[in-house]
Amino acid sequence: MDLKVFISHQDSICAECGKQLGHHAWITLAEGKGALCLSCADLDHLIFLPTGDSLQ
Repeated sequence: MDLKVFISHQDSICAECGKQLGHHAWITLAEGKGALCLSCADLDHLIFLPTGDSLQ
């Protein structure tokens, strides 16, 4: 399973906790549920790195 995280382009609400996520929120999509905040998806502990050489 591939993990995919998106930046929303519209106001969103987490399908699990009901939190208002707003524009430009980091979300993931769960099959049959919709948008989830990273806390509910258990991804909030991860560090997101931009593309490129992370060793510099």
